[in-house]
Amino acid sequence: MQRGAVTQTSTQASGVNGYSGQVGNVLVRNASIDFPATLSPTAGAAYQPGGSAPLSLTLVNNGASADKLLSVTSPVAGAAQITGDATVPAGSTVNVGNNTGVDSQALAGRTIAIKLAGLVGPIRAGLTYPVVLRFQNAGVLNAELPVGEPADAPEPAKK
Repeated sequence: MQRGAVTQTSTQASGVNGYSGQVGNVLVRNASIDFPATLSPTAGAAYQPGGSAPLSLTLVNNGASADKLLSVTSPVAGAAQITGDATVPAGSTVNVGNNTGVDSQALAGRTIAIKLAGLVGPIRAGLTYPVVLRFQNAGVLNAELPVGEPADAPEPAKK
């Protein structure tokens, strides 16, 4: 093995639970499929086939011009719905997520909502699922999104 090929941080995991990636000037941070709020955080909790699952993420545009999220697709869903203005202004951040269940017209600021609809199979906690984000200028980002943790998840036991 070459010297310096293994670093002390090579096996450390990120402190952020969601997916992070970049395409062109657009960064995607802390992306996940929201945990089903209607289910208890027990083994086997899942979104059911035919249902829908909301996404949460942050879009950051480091470019000099605005970009727009044109579409979201996934082989685990028949369709995806983007609600709200999906334009990401230059040098700006847009939060994606509508955890309150409130209609998009009531979303404050630059927040939009994305929902995978017509699920073809169950979406289970603890797994990742492929999602493709297509931007007008930046291009296509293929992501593997984890299912987020429930808001009321118990704290891990301290050793």
